[in-house]
Amino acid sequence: MEAAEGNETQAHETHSPTYREKLSSGEKLWPWKFGLRVILLVITILGIGCLAWAVSHSPQFDDYNFSEDDSWALPWGLITLPCSFIWSAVCILVLLIRKRPIHPGSAVGVDLVLWLALIVTTLFAAVSAYSVSGFGTGGYIQDVEPDGGEYYLAPNGTWVYNATSSYYDPYYDNPSSTTQRECDPDFSSCAAQDAYVNQLWHLMNRLVGVEYTAVACQAIAVLLHFALFVWACCDTHARNSRRTRKDAEAIAEKIIRDLKEKGELVPAVPAQRAREDPVMTVPGGVQMQEHYRSGPS
Repeated sequence: MEAAEGNETQAHETHSPTYREKLSSGEKLWPWKFGLRVILLVITILGIGCLAWAVSHSPQFDDYNFSEDDSWALPWGLITLPCSFIWSAVCILVLLIRKRPIHPGSAVGVDLVLWLALIVTTLFAAVSAYSVSGFGTGGYIQDVEPDGGEYYLAPNGTWVYNATSSYYDPYYDNPSSTTQRECDPDFSSCAAQDAYVNQLWHLMNRLVGVEYTAVACQAIAVLLHFALFVWACCDTHARNSRRTRKDAEAIAEKIIRDLKEKGELVPAVPAQRAREDPVMTVPGGVQMQEHYRSGPS
C-alpha cells in the first residue's frame, strides 16, 4: 500500500506539462489572440481573392471617366491584405513553435501600421465600388470612344453605339459632316468593343458585389488589427511595469545587503524577546541593553 502511494506521488511529481499548459504559461489569454489571428487569415484570403477577381474584370477603357473607373483605386488592397496575412501567419507560427506570443512591442508597431494602411485602402476600395456601381446609370455610357460617341441601352437590354453625341456644339461641330467612329485602341475592332461593353454590363452586378465584399473584408481587418494593437499596448505596459518592479526589488536588495555588510542595519528583534530583554539601538550600530528588575531596588 505504501509502495503504491509512493509510486503515485513520484508519478505526480514527474508529470510534464501538456502543450496547452506550456502555451498558457507564456500567455494566459493566448486562445483569444490566436482566434483573432485565425479570423484575420480567413478574412485576408477572402479579400485578396475578391480584389484579384475584381481587378482582372475591371473596365479596360483608357478614357473612362472617374464615375466609371476603378483601376486607380482598387489594386492598393492587394498590398495591405497580403501584408496582414503574412504578419498574422508569423504571429501564429511564433506562438505554436516557441510556445509564447510574439514580443508585444513588435505587435504594437506592425499592427499600428497595418490598421492605418488598411483604412486608406478600404476607403479607396469603397470609392471604387461606388464609382463602378454607376456604370450605365441613366441608360447611356459616355466617354468610351475618342470620337465622343455614346452607348445607349436598347429595349432588348443590349448596348448600342450611337456616333452622334448628345453634347453637340454647333460652334465646333459641322452638322453636315459625317462622324467617323473611332474605337478604343485596346480592342482589335469595334465589334470586339461592343461585345465587351455588353459583357461588362451583364457582369456589373457581380463586380459591384465582389468589390463591396472586398471593402467589408478590409474594414473587418481594420477593426481586428486595431483591437490587437490596443491589446499589444496593454501587454507592453504590463511588461514594462513588471520589469520596473523587478529592477526596484533588485536595487532594494542591494541596498539592504550593503547596509548589513557595513553593520549599519540591525536585524529586528522578535516582539517576545523585546519584552523580556529590551534593546536600545543608538547611531553607529552600538546596542545598549537595559535590565529591569521587579520589586524595589
